[in-house]
Amino acid sequence: MRLHRQEAEVRPCAIACVPVAALAGGAPASCARASRRDSKALVTCSYVFRRVVSRVVRWLGITMLVCTGLAATAGHAVAQSAPSDTQPAASILPVGPAIAQPSPEAVAAKVKARMQEQANTSNHPLPIVVMRRISDGKQCSFSVLDGTYVNFHEDPYGCEDNIYNTFEIVGAHEGMWIEMEAAPNCNGSESYAKYIVSFGPGHGPVGNIAPTSVAASVGVPVGQILNDGSGKRAFIADGYKSTGTPLPNAVSCVLVRNLLPNGPYHYRNQASGLCLRSDEFRPYPVACTAPVPLAFYELNDYFGEIISADSVATPTKRKYLNTSLSDDVLEFSTTYLPTHAFSYNATSSRLETLLGFCASPSDDPYRVNTHSCRHDTGARMQWIREPAPVR
Repeated sequence: MRLHRQEAEVRPCAIACVPVAALAGGAPASCARASRRDSKALVTCSYVFRRVVSRVVRWLGITMLVCTGLAATAGHAVAQSAPSDTQPAASILPVGPAIAQPSPEAVAAKVKARMQEQANTSNHPLPIVVMRRISDGKQCSFSVLDGTYVNFHEDPYGCEDNIYNTFEIVGAHEGMWIEMEAAPNCNGSESYAKYIVSFGPGHGPVGNIAPTSVAASVGVPVGQILNDGSGKRAFIADGYKSTGTPLPNAVSCVLVRNLLPNGPYHYRNQASGLCLRSDEFRPYPVACTAPVPLAFYELNDYFGEIISADSVATPTKRKYLNTSLSDDVLEFSTTYLPTHAFSYNATSSRLETLLGFCASPSDDPYRVNTHSCRHDTGARMQWIREPAPVR
């Protein structure tokens, strides 16, 4: 643990109380006796104690999250390795992290909020998936956030289980990954068919895909180009599985990944009027007209994590705007830490993390501090999100 200069100058007793306090939940009596002799030492000890406890809590939070994620990933791997009648070549896409699915109601509310932002020209509207039964035209439709799925057993969109045999996409994103699965939670344990949207050179990045059989990729080699129901190029086959009740008569879940991010945006501080740089490891505010990169994107997923503009095209190497694990400062990281990644809260105009940390400019012009959102710094904690020009 690195200590700031003022922390390094405390008396030996004040420093000695820190590890004991962190473990026992309070400062030892020896420090209290010493502090009676020296009130300055007591204040310093209390300051260091609070910072250390804060760090410990943050580390415990991320440790628990990582352990949970590893367990979920292990479970996902077991499900994917279940024996099947047909197990073709693996997907050509990188395997994403196992993410706990928010409740259907929470996803629907987030989708509604995201759709209301579509008037912003920097946003890519969420695709609309239409499931339909050919025999009688019965259908349902929904939008899905990046990394989430719709379970027909519990979805709020009125979709029925095991009846749809075609799907249509209004406003499909180039490169988006869509799966039709028989397993209600889209865990790959039953039959599925996977697709990557690919409009081909000179088309996209957003377009419509005509009704297509949910089983169009079944029996097709991974990587083969597929046409939609109208005969136009629309997909790349990304694998299938035939076990139990095969598609197209067993669709219970639809999963979507790799949507186009929203942006680019500037984040201009309400108090200073300065914009956040996007090309520094530790971003700091500069004039919004400065000839330096200032653009950020927000993922089109449930949390809307902020990434640098220069990493948009490389999904496996994205640079997430994070809070530092050691220095309470804003920085980029290529490691995705859900509890430490920043998103933009349009209601409060704050840059926030899941653990309730916010970003405010520091007295040091070359850093932005991260701290509990409960310590409200007013306009210094507020950032105005503005569409940025595409360079």
